[in-house]
Amino acid sequence: PRRADAENMIYVQFPRRFLPIGGAIGMGDQIAIGGKRGIGAYVAAFTETEAAFEGKRYGFPKKWTGHENCAYSTFLHAVRGVSHPKLPDTHPLYDPPTLPPALVLSCVEADSATRTPTAVDEAWMAALRADLA
Repeated sequence: PRRADAENMIYVQFPRRFLPIGGAIGMGDQIAIGGKRGIGAYVAAFTETEAAFEGKRYGFPKKWTGHENCAYSTFLHAVRGVSHPKLPDTHPLYDPPTLPPALVLSCVEADSATRTPTAVDEAWMAALRADLA
């Protein structure tokens, strides 16, 4: 983390680049290792996407799109994504098991109960409730 903080970077699955399908800008988003500022930029993808969804962030993806949101967020916050030497970008990372919708819904409800729910919260909870109906 010291080097990451000093160089304003995070280690990721693969660095920011044009993706071969669709020509979008993306970066590996299954792992991120770094200091507080770099990781803060990486996880800000969620709030930046929410702001774009609400029309408050120009030029940022307005929906969650794999690899793109983290790339845009780290770019916006001037953080470089660098391949970790022990995790070449040709190495496959496997997706974890999918959480059941009931568990996800209970987590989102618990989180939104601690603050004023956003439009994204409401849309997500409505979609989860529809899946469970």
